[in-house]
Amino acid sequence: MTAPYPKQTCAAFGCKRWSRKYPPDWSFLCRDHWQTVPTKLRRLHNRLLRRAKKFNTPDLWAREARVWKRCIDAANREQFGI
Repeated sequence: MTAPYPKQTCAAFGCKRWSRKYPPDWSFLCRDHWQTVPTKLRRLHNRLLRRAKKFNTPDLWAREARVWKRCIDAANREQFGI
């Protein structure tokens, strides 16, 4: 069976982990880097993602995207100790 999507690497800088689970226009954080994101920020992202899926409004999706970028930035900061 072939994978549905091409390989995509973790969004954290320099990470070599990859997945074929997500569409090409999405980004993901591997398990190791997701755990480095502060708990409050992870909970905020998950809450916004649930609300955006439930209500499907552009402003909620925009907020979720902004928080997702903050999650990636937090993972990169933690990785490099900034």
